[in-house]
Amino acid sequence: CAAIVCCDGGQSEKSADYGCMRKFFDALSNVDIISVDISGAMGILFKGWAYSDAVSALRKLHSELSEKAFISCGSNVEEPSEICRSYSEAADFYRNRFIFRHCGVATTELFSARRPETDEDIAQKIYAYMEINDTEKLNAALDSFMDSMLTLDNTPEKAKISCITLIMEVRSRIIRSAADKKPENMITDSFATEIGELGSLSEMVEAIRSKLIKISDSCFGKTTKSTMERVVQYIRANYNRELRLEMLAGIFGYNSAYLGKVFHQYTGENFNNYLDEIRITEAKRLLSRDEYKVYEVAEMVGYSNINYFHNKFKKYVGMSPLSYKKQFGGGGKE
Repeated sequence: CAAIVCCDGGQSEKSADYGCMRKFFDALSNVDIISVDISGAMGILFKGWAYSDAVSALRKLHSELSEKAFISCGSNVEEPSEICRSYSEAADFYRNRFIFRHCGVATTELFSARRPETDEDIAQKIYAYMEINDTEKLNAALDSFMDSMLTLDNTPEKAKISCITLIMEVRSRIIRSAADKKPENMITDSFATEIGELGSLSEMVEAIRSKLIKISDSCFGKTTKSTMERVVQYIRANYNRELRLEMLAGIFGYNSAYLGKVFHQYTGENFNNYLDEIRITEAKRLLSRDEYKVYEVAEMVGYSNINYFHNKFKKYVGMSPLSYKKQFGGGGKE
């Protein structure tokens, strides 16, 4: 397999690193070190090595080089005629080192099967962990977000767009759910510009991580509340979104059946009934005001299907939403 070693420091730093590299491989056989036509980078050709052994050696080498060193490695090949393919893969990693720099040694092993998530799904998960102030899960979600971008078809431009989209989507969720927290002062447009000017994907994610943890701590604070108190608090803050017991179980780290049982013991109600009661209570409040039509209220409290809202409202209140609006509100607008 073929590998490429590059260093982005000054000339003396580069010379020291390349000298270290040559010394590192002096005692090993079946290794050739050559200059390659990429910005003064050096190439390494492993002959007859097991791929895992070559990667292990490269990782040990990386630990001895300066922080600005980056190593990329192509896949193992069987014939000398295929060396160009391995070199080409290593060169692709090198050209995309903005994406892969935090990996230290970028190899084809990075591309395990991944299940892509939409920007909205990622933002929803991250914001949920912010709301319950779970730093461990927030960190894991951001790590997963970064891992999802480790693809050769990604580019610095695409990565920057993904990071900025994420941070702005989180800001919009804060605006919708915690308007009193003044999110525009926490996630400013200038912050989005600043992260777009950083030198690698990992630097961008670390800046986002620091910002979101700080917001989570300041807005949703460390709490001594029990898990069930936090579950109930989360439901009351997000009743107007699509909420399912399975989703809550994932956020709070429970089996859904177990969470449903404990939730019933704590509240005296099953999850769906509890959610419906909160939504209908809020719907009654909104219907008693003049400015909203019935279908608008349905959407505002989390019911996307107007007929389903009608049925639920009548079940809990004993009359239709329109009748309630006519009796207790300012009019009868559908």
